[in-house]
Amino acid sequence: MRSKKCSCGQAVPSGQVFCECGAQAGPWPPGQAPAVPGGWLQTPLVAPGPTMTVVGESFRERHIEQIAGGRTAEGAKYRWHTAQLVQEDTNPFDRGNAVMVLIGGVLVGYIPAEDCPRVRAAMSRLPGAPVTVRALISGGWLPGTDDRTGFGVVLYAHDDLRPFDPSRDGFLPGDRLVTVTALKPEIEQAASRTLTPVAHLAPSGAGLLVGSDGAWWGALTKAMVDRYIPLLRTVGQAKFPVTAACRLTMTEGKRRAHLMLPRESEVGRLIETADRA
Repeated sequence: MRSKKCSCGQAVPSGQVFCECGAQAGPWPPGQAPAVPGGWLQTPLVAPGPTMTVVGESFRERHIEQIAGGRTAEGAKYRWHTAQLVQEDTNPFDRGNAVMVLIGGVLVGYIPAEDCPRVRAAMSRLPGAPVTVRALISGGWLPGTDDRTGFGVVLYAHDDLRPFDPSRDGFLPGDRLVTVTALKPEIEQAASRTLTPVAHLAPSGAGLLVGSDGAWWGALTKAMVDRYIPLLRTVGQAKFPVTAACRLTMTEGKRRAHLMLPRESEVGRLIETADRA
């Protein structure tokens, strides 16, 4: 297999776009959208959904740690990002099939080979625009705090790479269930349409209202308002939708509602990364 030398001195197989050092060592794949920033405060092209696997992160630990802002006792300092899928037809190990996963133009891994045909078929239905998805950097705990210290990358995207739809998809990233309180009868109208509505959040006096389809049917507790209102203001001021995924359930005849929001410990870091964008 032919190779060429990267500026770092490593040999890079012919046709491979990136060197293991993270530098771009080959021409950008023709017909693929250019690299995009990896900040979380942008609307992904692909709707959030079940997780998609990424492989090969262990070879790129140093690059991922830089993107993550280092390690903390709770894992990566900056967990949420925007990842981009780019087809790499010339990859010498998976020619005509490989799909790279980039964050901020840096290679962090690949879509598993067996999943690439399906992913490529879906990408072909999204021509022109960069194929971007919500991504979470997992792991990265400080040594001694947990058995797992390596970094991983998790993509949140529907299997069919359905385009993001503000009327169906919440914008805020997060994996923590936050209870909605003070539920009003209007919530039953929302539940009659769907049990997974896109919830809008809006300040009202000292509180924070939650609703959908133009009706406000709940609120967050004062403790949750204090924790989340700075982030919601940041998103609103950036002119992005202040919405989140919501789950409506019924337990022992009582309606319940939960939002998917960021962990409390990472709210400040999301604001920090937004300010750095």
